[in-house]
Amino acid sequence: MRQAEICSLHWADVDLKRRVATIRDRKDPRRKVGNHQRVPLINLTGYDTWQMPLEQKIVTRGKGRVFPHNSRSVGTAFRRGCRVRDLHFHDLRHEATSGGRG
Repeated sequence: MRQAEICSLHWADVDLKRRVATIRDRKDPRRKVGNHQRVPLINLTGYDTWQMPLEQKIVTRGKGRVFPHNSRSVGTAFRRGCRVRDLHFHDLRHEATSGGRG
């Protein structure tokens, strides 16, 4: 998922029973509106992606956005905290889609 998609995710878009998040109006060069996509929040990489929303539910009390942060601030914090030069948050999406078989 893109930073902006993560930061704009609302609790109404998270299915707690099925462990699925619905990303609204996902970026697509052909269609700009109505590109909703359901993304499973499962443990495929050794890190349980379901744990983060569960922790955020306590912080946000289950209201508003799941991750109430500005997506640009997330990118800035990532770059500052990253020890590898020229690594960007967006690079993680490429790693995830390639299956880590670099």
